[in-house]
Amino acid sequence: MNHRHRKNAAKHPISPNGTDSGTVTVRVHAFGACSVEVAGNRLGKNADIVVSLIILLTHAAGMQMSRDAVLNLLWPNSDDKHQRGNLRQALYKLRQMGVRAGLNSDQIELDASQLEPTFSVRRDALSFDCQVVQGHEPFGPFLAGFDVSASPELADWVENERERAHGDARRVLAQALRARHAVADWVAAEPLARWLLQFDPLNEAATLVMAECLVLSGAKYEAIRLLDRYMNELGPTAGDLRIPATTLRRRIAAPTPRRISFAPTERHFIGRETVMADLTLCMRRARHHDGTATLLHGSAGMGKTRVLNELAKVAMIEGVRDLRASCRETDVDRPLSVFLDLVPELLQMPGALGCSPENLQALRRFTNDDSVAHERANPSLPAYVPLAAGLRRSIVDLIGAVSEEKPMVLSIEDVHWLDAGSWEVLVDLVDRIGKMRVCLLMTSRQPHARPMPPERAPIDLSIRTLEPLSSESSLQLAHAIGTDLSATIDEALGEWFVHTGQGVPLFLRSLVNHWIETGDAGGIPPTLLGVIGQRVQSLSPDALYVLQTVALLGRHAELQMIEAVLELPYFRIVSAIDDLHKAGAFDGDHDGIVVCHELIGRMAVDTLGRNARRALHKRIADIMKASEVVSGISPVVIRDRLGHLFQSGNT
Repeated sequence: MNHRHRKNAAKHPISPNGTDSGTVTVRVHAFGACSVEVAGNRLGKNADIVVSLIILLTHAAGMQMSRDAVLNLLWPNSDDKHQRGNLRQALYKLRQMGVRAGLNSDQIELDASQLEPTFSVRRDALSFDCQVVQGHEPFGPFLAGFDVSASPELADWVENERERAHGDARRVLAQALRARHAVADWVAAEPLARWLLQFDPLNEAATLVMAECLVLSGAKYEAIRLLDRYMNELGPTAGDLRIPATTLRRRIAAPTPRRISFAPTERHFIGRETVMADLTLCMRRARHHDGTATLLHGSAGMGKTRVLNELAKVAMIEGVRDLRASCRETDVDRPLSVFLDLVPELLQMPGALGCSPENLQALRRFTNDDSVAHERANPSLPAYVPLAAGLRRSIVDLIGAVSEEKPMVLSIEDVHWLDAGSWEVLVDLVDRIGKMRVCLLMTSRQPHARPMPPERAPIDLSIRTLEPLSSESSLQLAHAIGTDLSATIDEALGEWFVHTGQGVPLFLRSLVNHWIETGDAGGIPPTLLGVIGQRVQSLSPDALYVLQTVALLGRHAELQMIEAVLELPYFRIVSAIDDLHKAGAFDGDHDGIVVCHELIGRMAVDTLGRNARRALHKRIADIMKASEVVSGISPVVIRDRLGHLFQSGNT
């Protein structure tokens, strides 16, 4: 082979069997644990020179480097003959692996088409999102642990390349951090902040976001220490650079309402990232006179109050006033019950004097005057009607004046017990909220305020359902609680927690804690007896009968079977099922089978007396026998029917 042929062979190498080696993929990870993979195989310690050569070429301009530069970096202490021999051996090893690399004139080239564009090679936002954020590439210092013992020149090259790579990483991380923080994606923002602080320990944005994430996870004092260290590093002469950190520290260190818990046991807030991001954005919009109103509804134990508590932490961090009120069952017939509690607090806040003198006079009379108190206690008095009508505008004006001083999150819990007068005030508030600095949040167990759907409903009220946790989030929460309490949850137990908890955070936490404390993975934990019992007792007679029947039918709970067992009109059964769905007692319809929540169904069956339960088991067994005559004998139905006969006392 002449010299020209040898050069072309080096430039376009082929695999040993004579086939094109372009299909071989080369993957380089240089951030974190430095590694090189060829055709899916990680190169080991015996390939140090080959790994070094690939690292040099992949990070050189155009993926090519002069032969003399490579020789001096990798074999500085060898003579020219040995250097060239070592290079030929290294290139031969690459070709044996199927890597297209070779000499072109005085340049050593690597075929870029074989290289997978990892973030280590192509340091842009797209590669970072695809490779690092999704966990496909390790992340940490650039070329950590890379062997530079070959020469001081190689150590200098690594140091210079590391400086450039870290600069690119800081740029991409800062961009990604701003994007995640802008949409209140705290889960994604925390690792970004940690990574950025590795490369830039005094980065302001990363420090502030890291402190915010620590507060949201319950580590309030750790966040304060982080900010103190940051300001100490800046020094007292930093001036304006210290202002954002000082402001955030003051907000975090300020006394917080007792309802906001920073306990370590409360740090696991999983599966609510989307709703938290949306509500945080609504809160931020209020700063710019773009207020919003949201009704968040879900069954008891779904975590509505926890969402408000977490948002209160964000409000504290971002300098937004958090004002909270709640309704009780006795408030339904107590006119303006919500604002009897809120107005005195609002009158004491900065900005209240911005309300008109006439409205302030009416509000003070509403809260202090004995005659008005007598009228409030007797809502049937004719004098109370014009008083309430006049107060509506005054209360809305007071909220607007206070929010002008400082944006506000106004949260009202359990509005399914709201009185009519308070609802009228809230409707007026929602009609004006689009130009106010107020984020109004209401929680309810129903998709509406008031015990029954109100006649007057504002069009600008957003109604949002707080859905059960997904199976993945439920399992993640169970493992997190178990880890905190030094308990290992195996696969079978985890599946049981997910199935029984049905995505209700309160149920799931109680089940895991009950198992850890007692070792019992069955039964209803004492902490849930009151919650579930109250939910069962609030059901209508039809809904309770349907729930009990569904719980006993199990896999046979089809509508036709329910109707046959209870002998109720079809429309009453459908209405009862709808009520049970709204009450969170049903998990849904699975292939025509109505499935109830296991814990609620068990509690409902427990409310049956012994004779009533036996009678219901007997009725189900008879209906199953009749269904076999129509549809044919089934071993599953026979077995289940025998079980019901046994439970009915027919042994």
